Amino acid sequence: LGTVIMKVEVQTPDGKRDTSLEVLADSGMPSMRGAHETGDQPFKLSRKGEYLLPVNIMMPGEWEIRLTIKKDGKVIFRGSHKFDV
Repeated sequence: LGTVIMKVEVQTPDGKRDTSLEVLADSGMPSMRGAHETGDQPFKLSRKGEYLLPVNIMMPGEWEIRLTIKKDGKVIFRGSHKFDV
């Protein structure tokens, strides 16, 4: 169907952008676990300090993007975002 771009912005407690992190994501369809999984893919850091990741959407249905954020090699956040196409 096409590609969507997931954008993640990370801020420090004082409101400044934090570009020192490693942001990864695995995407796929929960109803077809294993069929469209991408494995962890690294986000690219834009000039504006935003973390960007293209996600290839292959068919209609429920999709999930599972995020992992690391600082100094240690996981500091895990979460997911589900959406319907």
